[in-house]
This record gives sequence, C-alpha cells and structure tokens, in this order.
Amino acid sequence: MQSAPDPRIATAAQSRAPQVSVPSPPPSTPQSRNVRGLITTLTVGIVATVLIVVVTFVLLSVRAPHGVAATWAITIDSSRVTDGGSIAATALQPGDTYLAIDLTVKNATGNPHDFAGYIDFTAKDGAGQVYKTTYLPGPEPIDGTIPGGATKNGSIAFEVPTNQHAFTLIYADPVFGTQQWAITV
Repeated sequence: MQSAPDPRIATAAQSRAPQVSVPSPPPSTPQSRNVRGLITTLTVGIVATVLIVVVTFVLLSVRAPHGVAATWAITIDSSRVTDGGSIAATALQPGDTYLAIDLTVKNATGNPHDFAGYIDFTAKDGAGQVYKTTYLPGPEPIDGTIPGGATKNGSIAFEVPTNQHAFTLIYADPVFGTQQWAITV
C-alpha cells in the first residue's frame, strides 16, 4: 500500500515552478472614493436632466397650442405685380417682375415670438416652380419679434416670370407648421 505524499515536502519540479503573485487591489483612498462619488453624482445629474427635459417636452406638447393658426393670424391684405421702381427694376432678370404681397400678422399667443417672413414664405406657381423671397426696396419687410397679442404689417416679395399670374403663397415655420393661400394677380 502506497502512502500519501507528505504535503510539506516539495518535489523538485514544484520547487522550480515560477512563482505567480496576484496583486491585491489598492487600498481605498480618499481620492479614489472622491472619484467614485463624482462619477455617481455626474451620472445621477445627467439622468435627472434628461428626465426633466422629457417631462417638460411632454407637458408643453400637451398644454401648448399647436400650429400656425394657434400662434399666428396671418391676413393677406393685397397682392400686386410691380417692377419695383427704378432701383429694383435693374435687378430683375429679363421677363421677370416682382410679386409683392402686403400682410398683417397677429401674434395670437400671450408670449412674444419671432416672425421670419423673409425666410418662412415661399411662392409656388401652377407648374410647381418655387420662388424664394427677395428684397424689394420700399415696403417694410415683415420680420422681427412680435409681442403677444400684437399686430405687425409688412410686405414680402418674389421675383417671378411676367407670364405667371396664379401662385400658392406658403408659410412654412419649422416650429408652428404650414399654411397656404391662393394668390392671383
């Protein structure tokens, strides 16, 4: 019968084996505790901020009026074609004229809002050609901040072909939506 080897006696192979040491984790220091605390605080702060933004968006979406009509009362006062006078006429392309539209815009809310008539209006003819607003000397442009409940009058203009007489005026605001009017000159 063989006896069990004595665990206190190392064999020659075992004594030549490389010694492996596993480093122990560094002791917790005030600095490492501060870093962990900072990371936890930042994470909680970011989550709280995202939650606040989402809740605010949802509440505003439910309670705030939506659409152009809830924000702006836009009235077309008149429309006409014009060469724009001696200064503007030199800028026209041959065969073009200006489509000038006079507007009244009322801020239908109780808060001031920016109205960007020069940017937010386009005109489209029956063939689908879209025209951007252009500068026409004389009439006051319809742009700027309009206080809640206040009204502003102004004009917008488009360079269009003289042979076009029917247009769709399009107001497209990225926040408040789109509204359209048929214009015949």
